[in-house]
Amino acid sequence: MLYSDSVLDLYKLYPGDPALHDYLKYAIQDGMIPVPVFVPTFLQATRSPELHNAATLDMLCRIALDEYYATGRGSSGSIVAYGESPSVILELVQDAMALFRTAHSLPSSHFHQLITSSAELLLILLPCVPDMSHISTAQAMIYFAYVSDIMQNFQLTAELKQALENFALTLSITIGDDAKVAREAQMMQSMQLAFGKGDMVGSSSDTDVITLSLVLNHIMLSRASMTGAGTIYPVALLVATFRWSAWTPTVFYTQLLLAVLMCLSQSLPSSSVLWKAFVIGRLPRILLAFEKSVAAENTISETDWRPAMQAAVTSLLRRNDLLSMSQPILRCLLMELWANGLIDQRSALNIDSGISNDTSYSLKTEAQSCGQTLEIFIEFKLSPDNGEDTNVFLDRIWRDPASHATFSNIIYQHFVSATKQLDIDSLSQISHITKLLYSHDRSLDVLTLHLKIPDLISQVLLFLELYDCETVGDPQTAVSYLGNVILFLQVAVVRYNVQDNNLAVEDRKLSAKFLKTTSAVLALESLPQEDLTAFKTWFKTLFDSSSEGIEDTILRSTPPKSLLRIAASLFVHAIRMKMESKIDQEIFNNGVSYFNDSLLNWTLVGVVKSLIQEIHRKQFDTSTHVEVLQTLLLSPSCPRPVLSLCGQQIMALLVDKDGKASIPPEKVNKEELQQVVTNAIGIREAAFANVILVLNYVRSSESFHKCKSLGFLARTSSTKSFDMLYPWLEWANVPLSTWIIV
Repeated sequence: MLYSDSVLDLYKLYPGDPALHDYLKYAIQDGMIPVPVFVPTFLQATRSPELHNAATLDMLCRIALDEYYATGRGSSGSIVAYGESPSVILELVQDAMALFRTAHSLPSSHFHQLITSSAELLLILLPCVPDMSHISTAQAMIYFAYVSDIMQNFQLTAELKQALENFALTLSITIGDDAKVAREAQMMQSMQLAFGKGDMVGSSSDTDVITLSLVLNHIMLSRASMTGAGTIYPVALLVATFRWSAWTPTVFYTQLLLAVLMCLSQSLPSSSVLWKAFVIGRLPRILLAFEKSVAAENTISETDWRPAMQAAVTSLLRRNDLLSMSQPILRCLLMELWANGLIDQRSALNIDSGISNDTSYSLKTEAQSCGQTLEIFIEFKLSPDNGEDTNVFLDRIWRDPASHATFSNIIYQHFVSATKQLDIDSLSQISHITKLLYSHDRSLDVLTLHLKIPDLISQVLLFLELYDCETVGDPQTAVSYLGNVILFLQVAVVRYNVQDNNLAVEDRKLSAKFLKTTSAVLALESLPQEDLTAFKTWFKTLFDSSSEGIEDTILRSTPPKSLLRIAASLFVHAIRMKMESKIDQEIFNNGVSYFNDSLLNWTLVGVVKSLIQEIHRKQFDTSTHVEVLQTLLLSPSCPRPVLSLCGQQIMALLVDKDGKASIPPEKVNKEELQQVVTNAIGIREAAFANVILVLNYVRSSESFHKCKSLGFLARTSSTKSFDMLYPWLEWANVPLSTWIIV
């Protein structure tokens, strides 16, 4: 490879030289330079602007093509090495696409048909790509953006167009999520409209916002995964993008910040604040690690990036169109770039002299005024002994992205410390923290930007597994505390779709499967012996007339996981016995009332889901199920996670697919149930659930097309159409305002 490198370097000095051409052709034909070695070396060299001469590139391209045709056309091994890794072959294809783009930017010649030659080479390389299931979504999106741009902006032969279409289809399957692809395609289209049809993508371009925007969107969409925003993966992704682009630091940072503003300006109102939290609170730290990684390769020193960032921020100030569409975050971002050493103080002040005395958004300044570090200040404010409304303080943290990293680290260290100590004090602290988190959704979002969520979940699962209620003096308090931990786990695992294969602490594998089967009602004979013993003991304690209440011994002897598994079965069995008059009403009500207390209400997610399933399954004689369900859900002590995790099923229970109530109106307080669910999941989610139920009905009826047209006309402000559409919304108990929100 070094041999061919040297000859290619001579081409830079003697473009299109026939002697060099003959020499290199002889070396390849004689076997001194194998074609599978020459092709990647040549394609990589074409990235250099010094080699951008139509005659030179066409001659080199023809050497590879002629030798390929001479040694057995159709054999992938004659153009790439046998057994070559898929990632290397994909890089070759990417380099070939870059050459094809370069060919269109160079002056044409009657003697040298570089466009034709580069198209032939690309057509030969595309079928060499093997299975792409191993590549990441981010890589697939980058290649997809590249292919899409070529197909949209260049005239292609029918054969090459078909090959690129097949390649794009394979990439789209690899990306997988249709909704995600739709969003990204929409973003590409809007970017193209904003910037025109110029040279937008690739290493030959200095205005590639599509690739960087896709990278940023991927980081945000997968922020709670093993390769999320809180991991080292985004750093590796940016390093790979920087290498691929072959940009200078100034161009790279300029395009990155431009892509940041583009993503912010196009984000929905519901996600724009999260984007701001990422851009201000997380991105500067990612960039700091990115600079260190690039410097470690001895290619560019860290000091070379300072003027690049200054130039990038300065150029950003000229983009009033994007700044006006996104939230005014430039000063906040500049302060964090300064705080993280990505830009020096003098440059920052030259850009915005007001940052030296700006304290409008900083909790750090407030902490300093109290003579405390930010970490100590947040620790104190989160303490249960503080006496202030902690939710109000969490709202303040959410609005101050500069504090997010410190907040996230404090939370994680609490979990790690609790796992090591395993005493009642650590249980009390972790119970308080988990209750704060599941009660404040935005705090969970903050954690996804700064922590590896599977690692966080693993620490909590390990704590739950190791903690032993048998050794505590007050098991009732301990079980109540553990209940908050379990509720947090249920919320986090569902919200972020945490998979078992990612859960481990050091070498210890952990599982969250028990959280996903809590609604299962098993026959007593199929219960494991441990659960069967617990079931009999708890049933007698809760629903037996001779019971004296829940004693400490039963709490000490029953692991929380076991109680979680049998809770749904306890209810279904008790309801069956009550309907058979084997339990009287008072004893039954007394047993149910235990679950309205913090001692047992953390088991209700599975209980509520199982009751709803029973109501749908039985269709009649469900008055006891409905009564119990209302009692549990309308209790002031019903935990918010129970309502949020069961909200969709509750809404579906109130209106079924045929447009009729699943339960008679006189047996259920429909308005109050809808209100408590709406309070838990938010008006937008509740409205969406109701609208889906309406659509499920009208889509199965003859009036689907009529309702669809009414909806379209209503959106165009037709008063008559609103009058016709309104009865549908009233029937489904969906306020007009919530329909508009959806």
